[in-house]
Formats: sequence, structure tokens, C-alpha cells
Amino acid sequence: MKENAEKLLIICVDKDNDVGKATGFKTPIIGREKNIEAAVKFAITSPEDSDVNAIFAAIKVYDELKRNNMECEIATIAGEAEGGLKSDIKIRDELNEVLKSYQATGAIFVSDGAADELIIPIIQSRIPIVSVKRIIVQQERGVEESYILFARYLRKIVEESQYARIFLGIPGLLFLSMAILIVTGYSQYAGMGALFIVGIAFIIRGFSIDTYVIGWLKSSPVIFFSSLMGVITILISMYMGVGKVLSEIAVNPNLMGNIAGMAGTFIDVSSDIILIGFSIIVGGRIIEKVLRKSSKVWHNIVSLTFIITVRPLLKGVAETLIKQEYSIQAILTPLIIPTVTTITLIILFTLIEGVISKRGGRGGK
Repeated sequence: MKENAEKLLIICVDKDNDVGKATGFKTPIIGREKNIEAAVKFAITSPEDSDVNAIFAAIKVYDELKRNNMECEIATIAGEAEGGLKSDIKIRDELNEVLKSYQATGAIFVSDGAADELIIPIIQSRIPIVSVKRIIVQQERGVEESYILFARYLRKIVEESQYARIFLGIPGLLFLSMAILIVTGYSQYAGMGALFIVGIAFIIRGFSIDTYVIGWLKSSPVIFFSSLMGVITILISMYMGVGKVLSEIAVNPNLMGNIAGMAGTFIDVSSDIILIGFSIIVGGRIIEKVLRKSSKVWHNIVSLTFIITVRPLLKGVAETLIKQEYSIQAILTPLIIPTVTTITLIILFTLIEGVISKRGGRGGK
């Protein structure tokens, strides 16, 4: 056989790792004999699962290529039951493991449906796909079979967390919120509340916000909770500021056309709590860096100092906007304090960091 002959890898992907749960086999499953053994055990344990057919189809493709004297290998890889980013990462890692043991030049992707085909970009990032084979299971269309099939998918929705979150979690939250609104006498807002919850759910899943939040929480719980508390504090301060402006307008309708006055009132009422919110966020980062013994903690100390010293400036701006008496002194003096303090700290910490790094360099010689 020529050295440059094409080496094909037949890949069967089980995105939610049904094969691992049903058979106890550890993926990746490499080689014809191991795949046959896993497929047979899988078929005995879960004969209704379409992933069984995909594995047998991959074995069939492998045998056809071998009959045509083509060099090839077969592998079944799997993700995680909960799906999402964690599942994709596991699939990528298992594919890398397979490619280390078999240096294929191209891949034939065998799939049992659109869900598994979502990971095609992951495979293509590691190896070119020369063919995609999709397996469609033939079924009788009788009423009885339809009920059986419906029951199987219903069980899948209930038992598998990646589907349960969508098909059970969101409707459950809808029903609960509507019940609370009805009991408390706000039934007229039930439709609006339902639309709000569905909209939030679509945004979270559409932009994978839940995945980012979980990753953020796992990587740094301190930063996560401090940021959450800080954002809540800032939102409360904004609510208070808007409420104060609206109450002032109710007393004095002429204020509606006074944009500067409204802005000044908002800043005067909300600035203190907004600064507290930002201080909580930065404080969490300081604690995280101290726990990790990071030398860059001074960056956040400078930020916290700026947040504390900028308060007089905001109060001066608010007073100027409310009274509409523009005074350079009322703005300039509060502006100088945070500016000078911040620049001084940056220079001081930079010099200290330089001295420490030089001493460390000498000590290493």
C-alpha cells in the first residue's frame, strides 16, 4: 500500500452517552470487534435507542471499505448526558484521543439524527469529513406504534436533564408564576408574566448564558457572587434614582422638560449606592486575587480607590445640574482628587512591582 494512501476514520457519535450508560463501556470505543461487542450489548439493554442502529451502520460502512481494500478504522465517541458545552468538550477530547492512536486523513461521519450532527464543526476542526451518513430507522405507522414511540420520547424528556430543563422546567416555572399571580389577585398580569419568562428562557438558551454562568461559577465562586450582588445593588440604585425623578415630576410637572435637572436628581439619589455596587464587584476581585496570591491585586486596589474618591465629583456634578449654576470650582476640585490619587497609586505600585521583579531575577541567578 502506498504511503500517501487515504486513511479513513468512521466516526459514530453518541452526544448524550446512551451507549456508556446502557453498556458500561468507556468511550472512545475503537476497533470493529469492540464496537460490535458494545453494539450488541447496547441493543440487548436498550433495543429502542436509535444510537444502536448508528453503531451497526458504522460497522457496515467499515466492512464495505475493507472489502474495497481501503485502509480504515472505526470509533464510537460520546459526550455527556446533560449535553451542552461539557458534552462538546468531551467529544473533542475523545476525538483527539482516537486520532492519536490512528492518524486518519479523512472521516466518515455516521449519525442517527440532527442532534448528533450539531457536532460536525467540532470534528471538522480536527479532521476533514469526506462523507456524512445519516441513519433513518424504518417504523410502522400504526396507531399503537405511534403511542409506543411517543411514550419513549416522553420518557426521554423526563429522564434526561438536557431535555427536562426545556420541556419540564420552563413550563413548570410558567405554571407556578401564573398560579402565584392569580392567588395574589394579579391575574391580569398572568399573560405578561408568562411572556416575560418565555422571553428570558429563550434569551438564556439562545445566547448560552446558562453555560457561561455555570463556567463562571465553577472557575471563581467569589467573583461570581460578588458580581451578582454588585449588579443587584446597581439595579436597585437605578430603580431608586428613576423613582425619585418620577416623584419630582409628579410634584413639579415643569421638570419634565428640564433634562439637566432630571439627570442631576438621578445622580444625586443613586450615585452612593451605585458606587457601593461597583465596590462590591471590585472587592470580590481583590479577595479572589488575594486567595490566589496574585501580584496583580494592586490593579483592583487602584480601581477601588478611584471608586471611593470619585464620590465628591459625582455629588458636585449632581448639584451643578440641579441648581444649573455652573461653577468650575465645584467640578475641578473634586476631579483633581481621584485623578491625582489614581495616578500616584499606579506609579507607586508599578515601581514596587519593578523592584520586586528585579530582586526575584537576581535571586534566580
